[in-house]
Formats: sequence, C-alpha cells, structure tokens
Amino acid sequence: MPPLISVIVPNYQGREIFPACIDSLRKQSYPRIQIVFCDDSSTDGSYELARNTYGKAITLTRTKQNSGFVGACNTALQVCKGTYICIVNNDATFPRNWMQEMYNTVKGKKRIIGGSLAAANKKEEAYLHRLLKQGIFGVNTLVGTMVSRSLTPMERKTGHVEMHALGAVILPRNVLTDYIYQHDYFAYGEDIELCWRLRLQGYHVVLNTKAMMRHYGSYTKKKVPTFNMRASYHGTRNQITNFFVLYEWQNVLKLAPWFFAMSFGRALARPSHWPQYAKAYCWVLFHLGTIYQRRKRMQRTRTVSDAEILRILSYRLHEVKKRSWRQLVVRGANACMRLYCKIVHLRTFDLNDDDAIPRIHEKAVS
Repeated sequence: MPPLISVIVPNYQGREIFPACIDSLRKQSYPRIQIVFCDDSSTDGSYELARNTYGKAITLTRTKQNSGFVGACNTALQVCKGTYICIVNNDATFPRNWMQEMYNTVKGKKRIIGGSLAAANKKEEAYLHRLLKQGIFGVNTLVGTMVSRSLTPMERKTGHVEMHALGAVILPRNVLTDYIYQHDYFAYGEDIELCWRLRLQGYHVVLNTKAMMRHYGSYTKKKVPTFNMRASYHGTRNQITNFFVLYEWQNVLKLAPWFFAMSFGRALARPSHWPQYAKAYCWVLFHLGTIYQRRKRMQRTRTVSDAEILRILSYRLHEVKKRSWRQLVVRGANACMRLYCKIVHLRTFDLNDDDAIPRIHEKAVS
C-alpha cells in the first residue's frame, strides 16, 4: 500500500479560488491523500464554505489569528497524519497525475526533497517545456537571484533536476519537528530557509519536471490591498535573516558587499515601498541577538559545508537576454563578480565557464 501523503492548503481570503485547488486534489490518481485545509483567520467566509462544501472529505483547521502562509502551514502540520507532507498554494490547480509524479520523486530514495514545476498559464507552460527540451533551466545565484544553466545528461534523461530551493515541495514527515517554517517569517523567504536547513543536514532538493501544476500566483496580493507592503517588509527581513543565518561566517563576510548592494538596489527601484524596507532593516538591527542565536542553532546542527551548496549555485548576479544597454551593464557586473569570487575563493559551478554544468549529486536525480 502506498504511503499516506498529507497535502497542506493554507488559505487567506481565498473563498473565490481555493475550491478549484481542493477539487483538483480530490481528483488525483494517487490513492492515499489527506487534504488539510488551514484557514488563516479569513473574514470572507472561507472556513465556513470549506466546511459546508467538503465536510469530512478534508481535514479542517484554522489559525487563532492571521499568521501568514508560514503560520497556516505550521498550524496545519499539527493535524497531518501522512508519512509525507506536501505544501501547495490555494491558487493552484493540478493535473490528475500530479501527486503520483511528486511521490515518484522521493519514492525509494533517502534524503530527497521533491518539488514541482509551476506555470501561470498555457503560454508559460509551453515556454518552460521549450527550455527543458533545449536542456536549459534556472539556477539560483550566490545573492538570491535566478539565471539559466545547462542541464546535466542525467537530468535530461530522468526529468529530475537538482535545485537549490523550491516552493511547492514534498518531504518526509520525520525530517520535521513541530514546525515546517520559522514561526516569525509570516511569508516570503520561508521556502529558501526550509530547503537550506534540510540541505545543511544532507538532503537534496530535486524538481520533477513531469509534475507541472498551474499556479496563478499573487492572488492574496490582488485580493488584500495592504499585502504588497507586508510582502516587501517580510520578504526583505527574511532574506537578510537567511543570509546571516545560513552561510558560514567567512562566506557571510565575502558576500556581504554584493548581497547588500543588490538588496539596496531593489529597494531604490520601488520608492513607494521605502518605509517597509526601512522597517525591515530596522527590525534586523534591533534583533541581531535573535538572529545570532538562530544562526548558532543552525550552524551547530549542520553536517554539510557551504562548498557542497555552492556546487550548484552560480556566481552571476543577474541575466538579461535581450540586447540592450542593460545587458552590457549586467555583463560587466557579472565579470566583476567572477573575478571577485576567484580572488576570495568562492567556488561556484560556473566560475570558469558560463556554460558549465553543475556537479549535481547523480543519485538524487537518477
């Protein structure tokens, strides 16, 4: 008998969108799924709608107060009964074989976290498949941006791609304690922290390109006018916290100038959000002790060095495909970053060749 998979669907003000998500999960070909719907103190009647529509067909729970994506997922974990935990968004829908493909990513493998492709529409889905057919996919950089890289022969053969971090994931329940994400993260950056945390314990994050879901994206931002501002605050705060907590000290010092240059650059580009960025930086300054204690716990339990993480990251800061003055500026910045990484001995997979193939863990994607 296949193992039970608990699928967490966090929801906030999603009355109009979450039924499509739950309906598609109930139609999955995978036979043993527990759908756990956690309402994050919505005021639009979401909880009552879920209870009246689905009854005992799903597991219902809710937060005591609005706690964000993080709080809803952590609350839902307490009632999950599955051997595996899968986390999705309330504005996503799934083809019938999606959960089976997600399970195939981790089936019979140790220390693997599985992930899913996501596209907002058919045009984006076709674009992703075209890239994969060409043997190209995205890779995270040292400073948290995304650029492209070539797939390894094994990745092209199996459709499993080793990644740095992913949003929609499936993971064994026994790798978690009483929480999934850091309780104070609210939203944004929590997926990066989770995947890094597990990577530092020897796990690999693998994307299954056959598991394609339709994620419409930013529903809560559109529905709740104040959410954009909260996203800027929490996103910036969590990104800086992750930077200080996850890297080894010597790499924090090496990457700090570039990391904060990119962070300030993003802030300057959005003047209307400056108060939220300033609030985030102030939070970091006034909570350095909290960050340091979290860092101590993280570094004390790690079994993998940064060198192992860097082997699938890129040194590049950004990427511009279209010929323009921006492309020239980005290329110049990337050249400076490459030289800097060589000088300070930061060994990413593409340090010597922009078209290099990362040194993936073959067993993870086979």
